Amino acid sequence: MNKTFTFLILIYGLASSVSADDQAKSTCTMVVEEALNNLHQGPFSARVEGVKYDPLLGPISWKGHWEFRDGEGERKFTLESSLESFIHHSSGHGREQWMEDTQTGRIRRIGNRQWRKFAVNGVLTYEDLAKVPSGYLAEAGSCTQFQESDSTYQVTLGMSPKYQSFYSKLEIAFSKNPVLPKRITFFDLRRQEQKTLKLDGFQPVGAKWIFSAINAFREESPSSLSLNFAGISFPGNEVALIEPMLEPVFPVQPSGFYWILSNLRGIERPQPRQEQNAAITR
Repeated sequence: MNKTFTFLILIYGLASSVSADDQAKSTCTMVVEEALNNLHQGPFSARVEGVKYDPLLGPISWKGHWEFRDGEGERKFTLESSLESFIHHSSGHGREQWMEDTQTGRIRRIGNRQWRKFAVNGVLTYEDLAKVPSGYLAEAGSCTQFQESDSTYQVTLGMSPKYQSFYSKLEIAFSKNPVLPKRITFFDLRRQEQKTLKLDGFQPVGAKWIFSAINAFREESPSSLSLNFAGISFPGNEVALIEPMLEPVFPVQPSGFYWILSNLRGIERPQPRQEQNAAITR
């Protein structure tokens, strides 16, 4: 009798646990779908300005232009700085990519195995330029972890790419009202943390939203990137955005070799990440 009762209790507890897990995964899926639905998917273009921090050269200002036609799976990203100038083209939701050197006119195809390589300052890869942020939400696979607080949803997602990806999973923090991705941490195929993107600004467009500011950094590297939309346009309509924030985010303090180079070049030693992040919180 006692054994039977104990067995029934165990079965009930297991069933309750499975039910709770299923509910969490269902909620996680709905959060991702709502965030994707809240992002503007129609065509638009934006003037972008930014600062990238190079451990050897220090802060470098740059400007450019980003064209989005995500509904058709096409993007074009133009970057101009004192060190480089190029145009990155992407079609087929990233399946076909190529680079155009605007100084020499040379065109180079980006092979599939090169997606993982860095396109901008050792932080953004070619895959990122083709997908961030909506492309990653569209390719989200199973939800392996879900947590909810008063203001955010924290989810861990496996990747289920339409074509291919060099990331194995994403950890994403979503705001609640509205539901939008605010911070994405990427893990490679060996499940090692690669980098974090902070989506620090969103601009309302009707009932949808467009991200307007990115701070990207890698934990093990002093390289970082700040990207801000200085203006956004639709066919026949120009929308003015807030003034861009051009201060770069320094995720870690340079040490050893990088610290010596920074001091030799007279570059101000950056703040610790938690202090810098607090300074830019809006």
